Amino acid sequence: MLPQATIAPCGYTHWQRASFTGTASTEMLESMALDTRTRIKICGITSWEDAKAAVDAGVDILGFVCEEHSPRLIAPDVFCEIAARLPERIGRVGVFGSTTDYRWRLEGRGLLPLFHQIQYTHDSLWTDIIRENWDMRRKVKAFHLTSDRDLRRIAGYNGLVQSFLINAHVPEGDSYGWELARETHQYGKRLYLAGGLTPDNVARAVARVRPHAVDVTVGVEAAPGVKDPDKMRAFVRAVRSVA
Repeated sequence: MLPQATIAPCGYTHWQRASFTGTASTEMLESMALDTRTRIKICGITSWEDAKAAVDAGVDILGFVCEEHSPRLIAPDVFCEIAARLPERIGRVGVFGSTTDYRWRLEGRGLLPLFHQIQYTHDSLWTDIIRENWDMRRKVKAFHLTSDRDLRRIAGYNGLVQSFLINAHVPEGDSYGWELARETHQYGKRLYLAGGLTPDNVARAVARVRPHAVDVTVGVEAAPGVKDPDKMRAFVRAVRSVA
């Protein structure tokens, strides 16, 4: 059981009145801008044990899935307990898709300030908050990148967000998706590279694309929603091996 003082920030009534541009998030974003390393995000954290193992492995950012049908869905109260125990240096990203879990719809607006960034796929998600009211540095727009046509669609979000997450699955021996992802540098955004990354291929991906961050979920799991500490450590070593 965490001390009451530690979990107090998850009192929903208090956070519903909080500013979405809080000092903690601003400081985190400023530190991200100054850090020239490729940052490492482990997504789909569902337990404190996995969160701690990821932190011990040396990751920079943890992603928490709020999508209703995902095997990696995290309940708001579990997220709160994890967030309260994380070191200040660890970024927290809320991941939202098309069908947000009902608990997050009921309580999420009050908890959003606990995330340093929000990653979203569909514009329909709480449009008044995600598109208009949030500091653009705190929004990460996710895209599946499969062809040149997608590059034109991505360009339409230049004025809305400061970071793009590009999901570019690369079949073994084929680097076309990475080449497309590299093209998004022309928009001047921070690039989060995702899609099929593993400890075996992430070093090549970083060398080819030079992203601001790499994002991995399945590639470091023992089972859906359960992380493998050895794979997380191997993933971090592989990223850090690239000069």
